[in-house]
Amino acid sequence: MNAAGYKTERKNCSGQIMSEYAIALVMLSLVAVVLLSLVFFFSLYGGRLVNWISIEYP
Repeated sequence: MNAAGYKTERKNCSGQIMSEYAIALVMLSLVAVVLLSLVFFFSLYGGRLVNWISIEYP
């Protein structure tokens, strides 16, 4: 509202906020996919990696 109490109309809204939300959503989903794939592959081959890296104590 302006000083006279009338609503002002916003013109030429560029949609910057929506594009930033869309970019953030894409980035968040990519990070989630990468983390889920790492969890999947490390749980799949975790025992083999531990046996391969572990040191045999006498």
